[in-house]
Amino acid sequence: MLTLSFEFLAGRYHATSWEHQVNEGTVEWPPSPWRLSRALVAASYKLHPELPPELLRRVLEPLLAPPLYVVPAATTGHTRHYMPTDDKPTKVFDAFVAPAGWLEVHWPDAALGTEELGALDRILWALTYLGRAESWTEVRRIDTPTKTLNCVPAPDGALQLWAAEPPEAYVAWRQRFEAEQAGLPRKQRREAPADWWDVLHADTGRLSKDGWSRPPGSRFVRYRFEPDKIAAPRRHRARPVVAPTVARFALSSSVLPRLTVALSVGDRVRQALLYHSNGHAVFHGRDAEDQIAHGHGHAWFLPSDDDADGLLDHVVVHARDGFDRAALRALERLRRVWGYGGHDLELALTGLGSAADLGRVGRDPRSPTRSPQLGFARVWESQTPFVPPRHTKVRGGVVRDAPEEQVARLLEMQGFSRPAVERIEADALTLCSAPPIAWYRFQRLRSRGGGRRASHGAFGFRIRFEQAVTGPLAVGYAAHQGLGQFIAVEE
Repeated sequence: MLTLSFEFLAGRYHATSWEHQVNEGTVEWPPSPWRLSRALVAASYKLHPELPPELLRRVLEPLLAPPLYVVPAATTGHTRHYMPTDDKPTKVFDAFVAPAGWLEVHWPDAALGTEELGALDRILWALTYLGRAESWTEVRRIDTPTKTLNCVPAPDGALQLWAAEPPEAYVAWRQRFEAEQAGLPRKQRREAPADWWDVLHADTGRLSKDGWSRPPGSRFVRYRFEPDKIAAPRRHRARPVVAPTVARFALSSSVLPRLTVALSVGDRVRQALLYHSNGHAVFHGRDAEDQIAHGHGHAWFLPSDDDADGLLDHVVVHARDGFDRAALRALERLRRVWGYGGHDLELALTGLGSAADLGRVGRDPRSPTRSPQLGFARVWESQTPFVPPRHTKVRGGVVRDAPEEQVARLLEMQGFSRPAVERIEADALTLCSAPPIAWYRFQRLRSRGGGRRASHGAFGFRIRFEQAVTGPLAVGYAAHQGLGQFIAVEE
């Protein structure tokens, strides 16, 4: 048994079935089994040659069977525009479906082993759209359908969807077809794909050129479809708008900076946002009387290495008190910060919301748009070193203010329950960079600005809470600019 859940990130699904022309304004909904199989094959080639063809066949063959669907309520729409051509502009009808939820596709008889499921998860991570390229998609494998199946194969069904022929039926058909071709003149003969694998690889343009009215090895499957209806909108009082607390940026550059300079990058992002916002209090960290703000409600600037390759690839800006309109305008204006050696950093705003919206645990290939800094987890590990704000002392033979004790106390001061704290080296991290980066190699002194720092010491930790907590977690000297960060590693 296997179920896949499709989220259409742009809120639209664009696709035209084989038997229709684009300007007819019809949309293939739900996506046909044929389209799903072809999309999985196409996505698998992004992983070539890591996934051998033999493994891909074992993954995809059980999914040739017509699936069952949970089809969310949806509305249809279209846009009209002119496409420039060499002759004269051509008017185009771009039809789409706007689903009101996730589409779930269920194969009740599919049985995949551990290796096959692992390969399927990687293929799903590589599947970024379904239908036309505008239909941005995120796909996840779930245990069972979450709602009643409302689109199922049925001999008396009114909906017809394309699907691949069962492999055994296609072999028998091809034998008959080749026997018929043998009696034709050479110029009139056509060649059919060798098996179901070649059927799914057939080029649509070439099939049309060779005179096929439909892809060989394909068939119509009848479905009984009982679509959900979108409830009529009800009048209600306007709810107060919740201010976003997290903005996530993707970094790009000719040369990405090392994780070791996270502190410098965090400071540069802060300076850029101060410039774009004319010194907004949420980015400045000071109140109206220019006194240092307390309570950790102002912005934190947290660069991150989300794929554990030793290079910074994202920056999270987090403010517990939220971003007002002026702060949001500054975040939208942030496009670039200067970099060392002439390699400026380009920033693209990829997420705006709350930690619950944008967080994940560990390195989850199914959630590349979410950050482990913002996860919901019990176990967290250092991403950048903790620099103690206080000196360790010995009083009456008792060690006080050891780094572990300072981490636990600082987290309590931020409102978290007191965790168990274990000191670890960089090579013991769950999401360890390759090669590991020793804590002492990180930049640990801000070029400007204050902050209390006891020494040049640098430490990494694994912390465990009794119950899962939501990030971000950062403590110690320069924690609001990138040091002392933790990432979620275990729920």
